[in-house]
Amino acid sequence: MQSEHIFWLLSLAMDTTTNNHCTVDLLRTEENLKDVPQSQLEWLMSEGTCETVKEGDFIFQPEEPVENLRILLKGDLQIYFLQNGSKNTLAESSAPLITGKLPYSRLSISKGVLHCAS
Repeated sequence: MQSEHIFWLLSLAMDTTTNNHCTVDLLRTEENLKDVPQSQLEWLMSEGTCETVKEGDFIFQPEEPVENLRILLKGDLQIYFLQNGSKNTLAESSAPLITGKLPYSRLSISKGVLHCAS
């Protein structure tokens, strides 16, 4: 059975949709957001969208642009690089987790693979 992974995605350039999976309380499970005022978390919710992805789905592939901040609210991620045909795992992380394009980040192109793990 595939695991469900839930991301909240901040993308000010895209149309937003309401998704019942994402709530301010769920955002607050991320350590860095737990003390953020309610009104600011509501703003984040209004400016972003929630997406559900399946185990094995790719979030970033090498050489793809990284344009959004993402907050993993449920599930696990694996980050790895492919070198000489071998998979070299850089990190494995579980929700809650902030990733992607962060404020003041110079990250613009993915150098590795970020995918939803089991």
